[in-house]
Amino acid sequence: MRPIKILDIVEQLPDRDLLKAIAWKIPDDKDFPEGIKYAFAYIHKGKRILGYDNEKAKGHHKHIVDLQTGKEMQIKIEFKDMLSLFEKFKSEVYKLKDEIYGGKNESKKDTD
Repeated sequence: MRPIKILDIVEQLPDRDLLKAIAWKIPDDKDFPEGIKYAFAYIHKGKRILGYDNEKAKGHHKHIVDLQTGKEMQIKIEFKDMLSLFEKFKSEVYKLKDEIYGGKNESKKDTD
């Protein structure tokens, strides 16, 4: 079976940040027992500050940058299904956006 792309999103957010998500259906194996390979990223000022992926041999994990120190950490995450994982990722993106922008609606800046 050849990989089948099941998700491919690049979204320019109102504050010029980017949300990227891509996923493929692939044959099940020891590295990808769910038969899915994915990579999600939240990009702020050209740098990934949050990413979810299941890189071969590393399993399901996220990369998150500490906004105070700039240090990146990797943390294991639970995979239930693709939709739940993507919703969790988006929720974390919007929490980070609130932290970065102080809870302000950045889309209003351009119209004020």
